[in-house]
Amino acid sequence: MLLIYYDPQSLFVTPHYESYPGVIVRLRTVDTAHLHELLLEAWKTVAPKQVVREWEGRERK
Repeated sequence: MLLIYYDPQSLFVTPHYESYPGVIVRLRTVDTAHLHELLLEAWKTVAPKQVVREWEGRERK
């Protein structure tokens, strides 16, 4: 839950979601670049490795 400490104004959990592996995001207050980074890193953890490698290869070009 380090994310919550990084940006407590934008990232939080409610008691109902404390056991879930994620956070709730206040879209009105979150920095869009930070949100992009968070979503990209989250996607990389669940996407097939080959797809991630292909995507990363396109980003470098």
